[in-house]
Amino acid sequence: MTTAPVRISYEIFPARNPASTTTLDDLMTSMANQGANLVSVTFGAGGSSTEHSLDTVRHAARTAECSVAAHLTCVGQSRSEVLATAERLLDAGASDLVLLRGDPPTGIDAAYRPHPAGFATTAAFVRAIRDRVDQRPNRVRIVVSGYPEVHPSSPSLDHDLDLLAAKESAGADSITTQMSFDAEAVLRYRDALQRRGVGIPLSIGVMPLIPFDRIASMAGKCGTRIPPHLLEQAVNGTSQHAEVATRIAIEFIEHLRREGITQFHLYTLNRRDPAVAIISQIRELSEALT
Repeated sequence: MTTAPVRISYEIFPARNPASTTTLDDLMTSMANQGANLVSVTFGAGGSSTEHSLDTVRHAARTAECSVAAHLTCVGQSRSEVLATAERLLDAGASDLVLLRGDPPTGIDAAYRPHPAGFATTAAFVRAIRDRVDQRPNRVRIVVSGYPEVHPSSPSLDHDLDLLAAKESAGADSITTQMSFDAEAVLRYRDALQRRGVGIPLSIGVMPLIPFDRIASMAGKCGTRIPPHLLEQAVNGTSQHAEVATRIAIEFIEHLRREGITQFHLYTLNRRDPAVAIISQIRELSEALT
């Protein structure tokens, strides 16, 4: 059987001290050795960590040996502030921009209140960035977010799909999803996107279940379900938690790959070992089938 090659990207956040910088360098070097296609750098809500993000984008452009995507949010900021930050991120070495509304200060499920001089909708945000970056000499790819199990502040999946269709029309190039653990939910989401006519590429977010308590808490806040059989495995595998978490992530990716999904995005929390174990085993499995 011949299948399309698997493409794996990964997310990092800015390091804040020399020790964490060394850890981050080890992660980027190891992921480069495994052939990661892209690294994305997170951005603080409301621009709270802009300088750290800029420094990390510059560092990743020198170290990661792959394309660099920079996250950019618009919550709590004016149009001019957001556009200026986009230019700075691209000048720092980003080739892609991950455009996210950003969470309101009161939480992910709170109602979005646009800045008085900001963007009323995420589609308007995407359109403004598309118009700005299209003036640059090199094509800038725009990534937007997707929620296989519906955004916590959304009234329905149909509403989410309408927003994605609007972002695609505004100039988005691809979708990267929130972390998911339910392969069947992802497949239903892919099929729903196709029925809605959203045709841009889809990359599925993967988060190893380690540390378990932290990831379970994050999943609960963003409306991501952890299937009961995975909860049982994670709890029962406490003494070998890293191995169990890695196996669960690999099985999830392999399930989706067999269904034709070939792009995945690892949320690493800047942890080297789980990310490298996942990408290396997926590469071996993928190469054995091509």
